[in-house]
Amino acid sequence: MKQYTKTKLEKAGAILIRTINDNEEILLEYRARGYDDWTFPKGDIEAGETPEQTAIRELKEETGFGVELIEKLPDICYEFKQNGRIHEVTQHMFLAKIIDGRLAPEFTSDRLKWVSLADAMKVLTHQDLKDYLKNIITKLRTQKVS
Repeated sequence: MKQYTKTKLEKAGAILIRTINDNEEILLEYRARGYDDWTFPKGDIEAGETPEQTAIRELKEETGFGVELIEKLPDICYEFKQNGRIHEVTQHMFLAKIIDGRLAPEFTSDRLKWVSLADAMKVLTHQDLKDYLKNIITKLRTQKVS
């Protein structure tokens, strides 16, 4: 039986939300570069950063938008195996709104797409993210963000 070394990783990201004609939409990111998945914008917490600072930085880098964090959302916890290691991940999540910028993916192979909350359940690749969204969808529907 193969032995795995465990490592702990911390990430931070956000669900970027907007309201168009009284309908809430969130921004999803397609990552082509080795992932081939639809997900929420996120990234690794760098040395000296808080989860809040990371979420703001990552949203700017990955979406082109400067954001304001509206509130803390529950963390997403998962693990994955890579290169003989089991990575235990805590992903700190926030709800955010746009304050400036324009839609611009960080990598030319990536895509960004605004989707309704209902459609997001169909677009997200990973079941754990669909379950996560299902658990917080009521909170997202009560947000009135322009």
